[in-house]
Amino acid sequence: MGTVDQSRDPLREVDVIVSSARSADTRKYVSISLGGNRYSALLDPGATSSLMHERVAERFRTQMQNCGVFVRSAMCEVSKAIGTLAADLKIEGFQSRVNFRVMSVLDEDVILGMDFCHDFDVDTRWRRGVWRVREGPWRPFLCSDERVKRESCAGITVTNEEQLAEVNRLVEEVLAPQTRLADGLHPMTDLVEHHIRLTDETPIKHKLHRMTEPMLWEARNTVTKWHKEGIIEPSASDFRSAPVLVKKSDGGYRTVG
Repeated sequence: MGTVDQSRDPLREVDVIVSSARSADTRKYVSISLGGNRYSALLDPGATSSLMHERVAERFRTQMQNCGVFVRSAMCEVSKAIGTLAADLKIEGFQSRVNFRVMSVLDEDVILGMDFCHDFDVDTRWRRGVWRVREGPWRPFLCSDERVKRESCAGITVTNEEQLAEVNRLVEEVLAPQTRLADGLHPMTDLVEHHIRLTDETPIKHKLHRMTEPMLWEARNTVTKWHKEGIIEPSASDFRSAPVLVKKSDGGYRTVG
């Protein structure tokens, strides 16, 4: 634990002294003192740089530097950093300056990223809940009074036959009226309908190619033959692609619609 030296230049008034960290759910936090206020900072080696919420950096807005950096979160959301704020971190006698990227949207007050872990050579024992810097003494992560752990729910676990029967009854009660016809025998096939609507007023038009008289004669005869054989039917559109003759290697022609 330590205090901020107010006698130094204003930029160093944002010095933070990292103490111990808290263990809440499955993430690990460290407690930091910033300008006399204490915050819980998430220790996240998965973050490439350290981040700070705008509400924390508000007191030091005059010391912030503008930047055009965009930050992508773990959920692939991209947002622009408001600026950067340099802070001198002091732990176990070691000191290093970390440039925090100030964000307007951030789930935590402060996130200590890989730059922090690299500068202070941080070691962690996640299972034992301890951490240290530069092979110093091990510190426990900050304990939380919250006793309930929030875990990700990947599904439903049924522990006995009674619960399984209740789940099946609930599924039938909710889904049966929507998935079966009145006789209860045949599944419905019209629960989902696909509608395709054209938003363009002008349909797709093929480029017209100039045709010689013999080619036009052959095209008309081919179209008439296809219509009689039931291969094609009259188009309801004013735009149509006329058949074209493609010369084959043997000197003959083949019709392409």
